[in-house]
Amino acid sequence: MQHTILAGEKFTGVTLQTLDEHSFDRGIILAQERYSISSYKTCTYTGLREFITPKAAEVLVKGLQCRLFAPPLVGIAGGIPKDQLQNLRQAPKITSQDKEIHSNWGGTEILNRYRALGR
Repeated sequence: MQHTILAGEKFTGVTLQTLDEHSFDRGIILAQERYSISSYKTCTYTGLREFITPKAAEVLVKGLQCRLFAPPLVGIAGGIPKDQLQNLRQAPKITSQDKEIHSNWGGTEILNRYRALGR
């Protein structure tokens, strides 16, 4: 969610996926929903979390009700299909360096950092 705000994205989403035992965020995608962020210019992390949490719960419940699951995959490499990779942007773990502000940044970049990461 922080990366959504940092990038000034107008949309966010929820992905229901399997867990990959070797890599973070590389499971098989079972369901996805995309949502418009009407207040993307002023949305904070807390606001985005409050907006997306019930939507994520709905996706999870619907996935369980529809029995979306992947049986144990023996000898098959899990992950995102290659044709979907170009549309995805990795969201690495937030570090203390992400909170640093650089003098060559404009106001939008600084404001996005503050809204996403706080003080």
